[in-house]
Amino acid sequence: MTHKCPLLLISVISVLVILLYGCSPIITATPDPSIAWADDFEDGDIEDWVEPTPGRYFFVHEGVLRAVLTTNIYRSGTLGFYRTGILGHESKVSEGTWSFDLFFSDDKDANYFLVLSCDEDYKFGFGVSTMSMDNTSVSIRALSHGIWSPGEVANLGRRLTGWHHFDVTRDALGNSRLYLNRELVVEHKDDLSISPHWFILDVKETGPAFDNLVVRNRVIDFQPIEME
Repeated sequence: MTHKCPLLLISVISVLVILLYGCSPIITATPDPSIAWADDFEDGDIEDWVEPTPGRYFFVHEGVLRAVLTTNIYRSGTLGFYRTGILGHESKVSEGTWSFDLFFSDDKDANYFLVLSCDEDYKFGFGVSTMSMDNTSVSIRALSHGIWSPGEVANLGRRLTGWHHFDVTRDALGNSRLYLNRELVVEHKDDLSISPHWFILDVKETGPAFDNLVVRNRVIDFQPIEME
């Protein structure tokens, strides 16, 4: 056998590979047209966000937004009031679906307030808040004429720890729903007309905080996850 035989065999195999892949359809992911914007922080920065005090309270580490809130701003009796880290992003969605992950520490309270949509002047909007103690609570609230309503509150009956997934929807009639790990936990209705301009994240937590944000301009009807 000469050295040409292996070369010929390699050539035949190469032709077959070319024909096989050349005749096969190329499968590409279809972008979701309902996604208005998103951020998974894998780029390692928050350059598209607006931070009142840049570099002071937020940074990205290993693809996760982290907060650093360690200094008391003042004390009243035995209560310490901590500085609030605020991060904003332009967002033109007031009716749709907001999906994101929040981290809850197992050794300290984790409080979040997310203004999912509000106007440029912070007069009208809606958002969700969490208070993580022995009994974690979540709520949907409405902003009217610059004043936040108490909203609808759900006490979960347990303390959340670790990462948890949230989906929040709001339709054209002002009906809002909050899903925790795809389970519906609270509903709310408002009569607001919002001219959307901002998404605002308000964190009172130190450590990993926020990730995998997706904002859609359509309402998703989430179905319960069937457990095997």
